[in-house]
Amino acid sequence: MSSTMLNVAQVATLLGLGKQTVRRLSEDGVIPCTRTFGGHRRYDPQVVRNLLVDEGDVADFDRRTLVVALDRINQEIRYGDWTEAQKAALRSACEWIDEAQKESHDG
Repeated sequence: MSSTMLNVAQVATLLGLGKQTVRRLSEDGVIPCTRTFGGHRRYDPQVVRNLLVDEGDVADFDRRTLVVALDRINQEIRYGDWTEAQKAALRSACEWIDEAQKESHDG
């Protein structure tokens, strides 16, 4: 882990997200973080960089858009008026997207 960690505001700026979205994504495990003794979130810059688009890779996609979309879906699952079957279908779609993203980077 890098010795120079980023705070929530810095991560939000880098990813083009709101600070509350970054916090929610941290709670959901999408953006891993550590906590200071005072309870503040700190992020490894390399992990955050990995969320950004690698402009040299034409086959890559805009991860920021995906992260925002997945966060919105997660919020709908959490607070929306959805049946359990609909929630399960959305979770399955999110898992499929996650697997597709991993495969695109492995191959």
